Amino acid sequence: IIESLANAKKLGHTHLIVIDCDRTYPISHIKTLAGFAKQGYELVNAGRKMKDIRRLNRLPNMFHTFLVRLLYGGNITDVNSGMKLMNIDSFAGKITATGCDSTVQTIIAALKNKCRVKEVIIPYKDRHGDKSRGKSKIRYRDGFIITLRIIRDRFTK
Repeated sequence: IIESLANAKKLGHTHLIVIDCDRTYPISHIKTLAGFAKQGYELVNAGRKMKDIRRLNRLPNMFHTFLVRLLYGGNITDVNSGMKLMNIDSFAGKITATGCDSTVQTIIAALKNKCRVKEVIIPYKDRHGDKSRGKSKIRYRDGFIITLRIIRDRFTK
C-alpha cells in the first residue's frame, strides 16, 4: 500500500482503491465506494457479512474487529476487508505496514486521524474450494501479526 499511495500521488490521483486480486470482492461495487468518496469520506471500507466469511476465519476477524473498536472506537464491522477506497492525501505517510497487517493499519490510521470513514457491506465470494482461484495465503501467524499491529499502533504516534 505504501508504494501504491506514493505512485498514485506522484501521478496526480486523489484516491486509491485496494482490492484483493482473488475475485472474492465484486468489482461492480467500486462505483458505490467511489460515490461515498465523492461525498467526502476519506476511507470507504467494503465490509463483508460474517456469514459470507469462512468459519475458520470468522473468529479471528471478529476478534480483530472487536479489538480495533475497543482501542480506537469507530463502528467498522470488518477490519480485515481486502477492499477499500482511500483518499491519498489522508493516508500518504501514515501506513508503514508491508504485510498482512497493512489492511488493518489502514483502518487504524483512519480512526486515529479522525478521518471520515464509511463502511459499505458488499457480497463476498469466499474462494475456499475453488481451485481456479488458488489457495488462501492466510496463515495462523498472520492473526498474531495483525493483533500485534492493533496493539502496537495504539501506543505509538
